[in-house]
Amino acid sequence: MYYADNLALLITEWSLNGKELDGTPVNHTGNGSIVFRRQSDNTWLMVIENPWGIN
Repeated sequence: MYYADNLALLITEWSLNGKELDGTPVNHTGNGSIVFRRQSDNTWLMVIENPWGIN
């Protein structure tokens, strides 16, 4: 995770495994990025999410 003042950038790796309704396997993986902003009460709020890439 990268921080700058009240902003944070999280770069993630994710995977999804399951089956279609007809039983066909589904396997997806990727890299994503999420930007958080620190609130006045010191909690973090997700403000941008890009699950399909970090570019």
